[in-house]
Amino acid sequence: MKMNILSGFFLLLFSLFNFLIFKIIHFRFSGSSNKQKKRNDIDSFTTISLFSFGIKKIFFFQFHHLLA
Repeated sequence: MKMNILSGFFLLLFSLFNFLIFKIIHFRFSGSSNKQKKRNDIDSFTTISLFSFGIKKIFFFQFHHLLA
């Protein structure tokens, strides 16, 4: 029970971290022209999605071995 709460807390923490990174990249590219802005938004979203997937995969793999 305690480990479920702990893993849920870390999942929430990583979700907030990924959201903040996405917002930072989104605001960084918001000053461009419309066509360039749309392309940069898609690129930044793809980058953040891949990054967050990789971080979660590595984290849960390591955390699973710590529990075993």
